[in-house]
Amino acid sequence: MEKISLKHLIQTALKWKGTLIISLLFVCVSSVTVSLIIPLTYSSNAVILPPGGNNLLSSFLPSSMTKGLGGVIGGASSDPESGINKIFAILLSRELAVKTIEEFSLMEEYGTVTIEDAIKQFREFLIIDLSDEATINVA
Repeated sequence: MEKISLKHLIQTALKWKGTLIISLLFVCVSSVTVSLIIPLTYSSNAVILPPGGNNLLSSFLPSSMTKGLGGVIGGASSDPESGINKIFAILLSRELAVKTIEEFSLMEEYGTVTIEDAIKQFREFLIIDLSDEATINVA
C-alpha cells in the first residue's frame, strides 16, 4: 500500500486548481441564485398549556385580540377539558381569524379581495393540535 504525502496532495491540488476554482464558483453562484429565487416563507409554532383557574387566555393572547370575548374566556371551571375546549373555540373563531388577518395585513399577502377568501387561506395554513400531554400545539 502506497503512502500519500502532504506534498503529493498539494501538487495534485495545484495541478487541478482551475477545475477546483470553477467548480467552487459554480456551486456558490448556484446556491445564491436558488436562495434568491425561492420565495420567503416564515412559520411559527407555539405550545399552549391550559392553566387551571380563571381567565384562561389572558396570559396567551393580547387584550386587543380578545376584546368582546370576555364571556367565553372568563369563568372558572374545575374541568380541565372545558378549558381546553374554550381555547380551541377561541383559536378557531372567526373573530380571532379576522383580527389576525387585519393585524398582519394578510389579505395583501394572500392576494385575496374578500375577507372570506382570506379566512379560507388563513385556515389552510393554521394547524391546531391537542397532544397527549393536554397541551395545544398551534402552528
